[in-house]
Amino acid sequence: MDPADIEARKFVNLDFRREALARGIYSGCTFVNCNFSNANLANQVFLKCEFTACDLSLAKLTQTAFREA
Repeated sequence: MDPADIEARKFVNLDFRREALARGIYSGCTFVNCNFSNANLANQVFLKCEFTACDLSLAKLTQTAFREA
């Protein structure tokens, strides 16, 4: 499955421990108070994304890219 292009979306108060974040290239997105603890974020790409009050503890970040953050 090819990754989706997700642009300029705002994600607020979401828990990605139970529901996986769709595989994709996230550009200009904002994540506020989201829980990524123990989530699998492998092979995701985040371009110019902002993470505010998010929990990324123990998230799987293999081959994950955070660019121009």
